[in-house]
Amino acid sequence: MEKSKRSIWLITLIILITPFLAYALIRSYQTRFDKLPVFGQPKTNKNGITKPHLVDNFKLTNQDNEIFSSDQLNDKIVVFGFFFTSCPSVCPKMIKHIKNLQENLARDTHVAFISITVDPAHDDATRLKKYIEKNNIQTKNWSFLTGDKKEIYLLARKSFFLSTIEGDGGEDDFIHSEQLVLVDTRRQIRGYYKGTDEQEVSQLEKDIKKLENE
Repeated sequence: MEKSKRSIWLITLIILITPFLAYALIRSYQTRFDKLPVFGQPKTNKNGITKPHLVDNFKLTNQDNEIFSSDQLNDKIVVFGFFFTSCPSVCPKMIKHIKNLQENLARDTHVAFISITVDPAHDDATRLKKYIEKNNIQTKNWSFLTGDKKEIYLLARKSFFLSTIEGDGGEDDFIHSEQLVLVDTRRQIRGYYKGTDEQEVSQLEKDIKKLENE
């Protein structure tokens, strides 16, 4: 009789926990293997061939006053952000969160971080270098870039869609965005995240791992 009661209790327990285990397994699978969306309108060329939107190639100058080409990011998952060194509030939060993300992914050689100044008139290579030193930033896989303002603003608007306001990159033109942009190894945009929000940056970390499993 006692053995029969134990069997009934065990069966009941299995029936109760099975749905929870199934849900946990499904969520785990989705978290790991669900594909992220691809942002940007595909373009059809004059030959009728449709291609996905890709981040344009670029050549800018890094904190060491060396030419940095987008070709150096081939086969990398890249987190892009736009900032400026004299930014008093938003940028420091973004930089802090990127630092934390970089530390969490320290062993991941497939990920790179790029911070591009939107104030290149003041943020030359020397100033970027001082900013890096002041904030104790490791640059093994994180580059800070400056260059021609028109090129940077065209990149921000047309490649990353970080501003809906038209501009020419002139003296009075200014773009300031909190968004971090996740770009895959094919240069496709796969996500936008508020860089000042700790939870969104945490989601960014999870999405990077999703990309690595695609």
